[in-house]
Amino acid sequence: MVLYGVPAALGFTSGAALGAPAEQPNGAPWTFTNASVATGLGYTHTYDTSVFTPERHHIAGGLAIGDLNDDGWDDLYAVTGHQFSNGVNLNPNKLFLATGDGSYIEAAAAWGLNSHDTHSAGPLIADFNGDGYNDLLVGGVEGNLLDGGVQAVSIRLYLNTGGSGFVDFTVGSKLAGLVATTWNFGMAAADIDGDGDLDLFITHWQSNNRKFLFRNNGLAVFTDISTTQLSNSDITNLFTPAFVDINGDGQLDLLIAGDFLNESTIGGGSRYFLNDGNGFFIDQGHPVAIPSGPNPNPLNGPDENGMGSAIADYDNDGDLDWFVSSIHDPDGVSEANWGVTGNRLYRNDGAGHFTDVTSAAGVRAGFWGWGSCFADFNNDMHLDLFHVNGFRSALNGEPEFENDPARMFISNGDGTFTEQSVALGVADTPYGRAVLCFDNDRDGDIDILVNNNRNTARFFRNDLANGNHFITIKLTQDLPNAAAIGATISLTSGGISQLRVVQAGGNFSSSQPRAQHFGLGSNAAVDSITITWPDGQQETHTNLAVDQYVEFARGSDTVFKDGFE
Repeated sequence: MVLYGVPAALGFTSGAALGAPAEQPNGAPWTFTNASVATGLGYTHTYDTSVFTPERHHIAGGLAIGDLNDDGWDDLYAVTGHQFSNGVNLNPNKLFLATGDGSYIEAAAAWGLNSHDTHSAGPLIADFNGDGYNDLLVGGVEGNLLDGGVQAVSIRLYLNTGGSGFVDFTVGSKLAGLVATTWNFGMAAADIDGDGDLDLFITHWQSNNRKFLFRNNGLAVFTDISTTQLSNSDITNLFTPAFVDINGDGQLDLLIAGDFLNESTIGGGSRYFLNDGNGFFIDQGHPVAIPSGPNPNPLNGPDENGMGSAIADYDNDGDLDWFVSSIHDPDGVSEANWGVTGNRLYRNDGAGHFTDVTSAAGVRAGFWGWGSCFADFNNDMHLDLFHVNGFRSALNGEPEFENDPARMFISNGDGTFTEQSVALGVADTPYGRAVLCFDNDRDGDIDILVNNNRNTARFFRNDLANGNHFITIKLTQDLPNAAAIGATISLTSGGISQLRVVQAGGNFSSSQPRAQHFGLGSNAAVDSITITWPDGQQETHTNLAVDQYVEFARGSDTVFKDGFE
């Protein structure tokens, strides 16, 4: 077990139980503060107005998170669109290295990232060659396009050269020949065949490419196994994939948020696949049945236009539930007869069967939703739900969705939620796409970074000071999957159990941090945590102090040092 530190400026002592958060001064309300400029994250996503931008450009965006220089702090990669001048992209994608005090330094050029990544989407940070350093995979929405004199491609794999730079390994990875001409929006990585390395799923939107699932040979060279390992590879218009164990059998299953439920003749809509135990994924269809019979109620049934996805145990019953952001027309009637049913929250029965509890939970009305995340923003032991919104394209207008505010659904602790985005200061109205929810400054609460299409990013600092406790847990194990992607953590405190899963990918064009945050309410101790490692082996630790950041190295209960490994 490694205790890892917090910024010295916050006044905490690393390696010991941290003090409880300060009370809100003078009873001031809990809010978030826009700290984009102060953190160095006030970048802008742009598109050159002199170049025609099709609808997929208005959908694209992306954020990735992970420790790239092995200093123990998560770094960030942001998709920024394109802006040309004499064939030069003036706004290349950004790499933000954490300084250790909650701020960032932009270092894309210094790390060898090519400025011709001009139409990017869905980046993912993970260790694909198993050398202990996180690599960078970047999707895109063009297929080998020469745009403004700059070459734009729809997939790039950059290998980390040892914590100080990247080398382009796209051709060597074989991905260039598999998905280079498709529009690659989302990515998820996990060890699906038990050989220790991270395999890959890539989603394509409005593409006839049926190559989705790729096996890693351990050296970041991939082979398409879509037709041999998916019972149905005839699926289309996909946005957000995730590998998680949905039926509790110890095998990673595959959940995919997909678009156009009623407009595609085959394969449209969100669907999920169960792993048969041998790495073969069996299509279960949509999470709930499509209504049938005379006058079917469109509010019943699966999401119509699944974009974002967030998977977590929101009701603390020990299994993973599934939220999918979709489209909810504010007038209740769409001129195109779509987008009237809104978001979906699918509650899991523990055996991989879902029930639509959207109306009962109160999370249906989210406008045109995209990136989503579950997180305990107020540390009360109950997961809240945040998602961004908004859409307007040059092709079809959609003016009714132009100023959609982001949604913040705060849990009431009984499976229902109350929307509080305005009161909390996070009702952001640009065209939100990707979202990262993470403890940026290690002060014990979860902050939010939003990637906005054709607008400035927003970093919302959580100014929580309600006295509730927390613990943040990071897992490490031997190579090649040192980050323990696919592991779960079950924590019990004060008679309540919470479950977290370590993922690579899983959100719309973005992912989650590897470190898992648990709100603990007023509980002054953690009774126990049980770690289930990716191979199914378990470890239990008891009587942990609260208000600290703890790193568990597999098979060891030794405090190696103060700070990250």
